[in-house]
Amino acid sequence: MSQFLALDLGRGANPKSYMVEEIWKELAKAKYLEWDRESSRRTWELKKLKEACESALKEKHELDSSQMEGFIDDRSTSLLKQLVSLGGVFRKAAEDDTPTEVPDYLCCKITLDIFRDPVITPSGVTYEKAVILDHLQKLVFVLFSMDLDANDTSTVECSTGTDLDLSNQQNDNSLGAHFLD
Repeated sequence: MSQFLALDLGRGANPKSYMVEEIWKELAKAKYLEWDRESSRRTWELKKLKEACESALKEKHELDSSQMEGFIDDRSTSLLKQLVSLGGVFRKAAEDDTPTEVPDYLCCKITLDIFRDPVITPSGVTYEKAVILDHLQKLVFVLFSMDLDANDTSTVECSTGTDLDLSNQQNDNSLGAHFLD
């Protein structure tokens, strides 16, 4: 638990830090390897249990058919149904250990990586916080480097949906502060 606290503290200080990124990668790799090892063990145990159950059902079927010789077709049908049901039970039990695609709602639409620090924009779309901050810093740089006419009172609509009045450029920090809040 303390490793996650330290990770959160490091991420808060500088979300784009190289060290923090490496820690995230190593934690993800370790978690995956642990899941893979446990998954392989569970899969092997389920396979052995399924084989034992199928063997027991077939043995029971042979014992029952040697005692009752008249209804062999009904017994064969019953055995097939039981084997199909047994296969369904074991397929359902193995679902948690079957690798699947990561759902889209868990991934950033810009980087396509799994969310680590998601934020929801006013429009309701979720992005990775570091990506949004990087985008806003680039946007602020572009706005400050634009050559605006002093008499131009136009506004620029930002990606956040807010309109900024660019006619008053006396306080450059207020514009940057608006974007980075």
